[in-house]
Amino acid sequence: MKKIAIILLVLFTHWAFAATYIGTDSNWFNPNNWDTGMLPDATTDIVLNGNSQVLIDPALSPTGPVMVHNIALNNSAVLTLMDGSVFQYNQLDVNDTALLDAHSSQMSGDQLQLNTNTAAAGSFGIFFNPTTNDTRSIKIIAKTPRVTMFLGGLIAASPGNTGMGHYATLLADDVELNGQLHIETIYGFTPSVGDTFQIVTARNSLIGTFDNAREGDVVARFGQVNLVISYTGGDGNDVVLSAVSDTSTFIGTDGDWFNPNNWDTGTVPGRSDAVVIPTGTPPIFVTNATVDVGSMDMDDTDFNLSNGVVHIFGWGSVRSFRKFNPSFVQAQEMTMVGDEGTTAFGLGGTAPASNNNQGPGFYANVQTNNIQLAGSLQILFMYGFVPQDGDVFQIITVDGQLTGSFFGVNEGDIVAQINGVDLRLSYTGGDGNDVVLTAVNSIAGIAAVIPTLNSLMLLVLMGLVLVVGLLGQRETVN
Repeated sequence: MKKIAIILLVLFTHWAFAATYIGTDSNWFNPNNWDTGMLPDATTDIVLNGNSQVLIDPALSPTGPVMVHNIALNNSAVLTLMDGSVFQYNQLDVNDTALLDAHSSQMSGDQLQLNTNTAAAGSFGIFFNPTTNDTRSIKIIAKTPRVTMFLGGLIAASPGNTGMGHYATLLADDVELNGQLHIETIYGFTPSVGDTFQIVTARNSLIGTFDNAREGDVVARFGQVNLVISYTGGDGNDVVLSAVSDTSTFIGTDGDWFNPNNWDTGTVPGRSDAVVIPTGTPPIFVTNATVDVGSMDMDDTDFNLSNGVVHIFGWGSVRSFRKFNPSFVQAQEMTMVGDEGTTAFGLGGTAPASNNNQGPGFYANVQTNNIQLAGSLQILFMYGFVPQDGDVFQIITVDGQLTGSFFGVNEGDIVAQINGVDLRLSYTGGDGNDVVLTAVNSIAGIAAVIPTLNSLMLLVLMGLVLVVGLLGQRETVN
């Protein structure tokens, strides 16, 4: 009987202190902002709904940490922890499009969970602005929430050590990753080559990856430094960012991309590298191979990608001569800078080149999220191929945004001719923003203009007949 009474007392106490924020001045420490009329404590379950904006500011708080039992941030609620906050919880759920914004704070609890599962775009999720969070379990359930980690120095944030000189950390026994990772710097800090940042420490298990960052991806770029992510850092299952040089310059003379001696780094570039091919470099040839780079910057150089694949995973800046000679090129971003450059597309057939299909029978095909066009366009006819009337070549497929145009090429212009066939270009092909070439017989093109001329002549003739008729009527009247 005594045990039952204790259990009932605990349950009554727990439910008596469930609290919902109803205030308007954002002050966590104002009792009038809670529907219970009392400040939450370690036995209170907290709910923040709607557009609630709640601020925990140590300058306004009683002595000691802020403690709650469970806390749920729902809808578009925002909980902000100001510098120096110490926040302790049992379970913290960030739901819907809510945001936990922690500034140089110390957090600890049993479980941190991001349940956001919405297609909405925005800054919801968690912002750790060099803050540390230590829990038994971290679960990021959906793909959409943002996990923003701030770098303010080289020291991992820890209890009693946050803010300037530190970087944000997540620590837990078990970690389940998803969502979108974003990296920001603060306090004027800039990473240098060789720096490392263990942003997630999994003491037992690490499951999954951030949805937008695979092993070895560049997750941020600061000046000439790239931050590359690894999920096997630390003791083998921690998330570590490594700062590496973002440039790999071609210095060779034999044109062999895969010769390590041709690169100033002594290694062939990979998906985290920004490739620089300077003015005066002899022609570079890549044949029957795949090239993975972070970006590609070419000056007055012939890059001849023949029957190959290039993946530009980061900030693609391509200048001067770009020759895609029926090859498949895939990039997240591609920018063509300057009207002095020329981009050449090889047509060797009517099928678009792809990862496993290049060369004879195919035409050069660039696929990208966003692309900015500039420079001249050149069409190369390969392997004896001659387009026929009605053939269509979608040479650039854009999933996101297409900006700019090729120099001197307007919508519908003829960009190449061969054996009585014209190739007309459209920037609005495919699903509306893809670059498409359409083959049209030159004779048909001329014939298409004739009806317009005949119509004009007919109008002139009708006008003359009308004038003659009016003159005739005038003479009759006289």
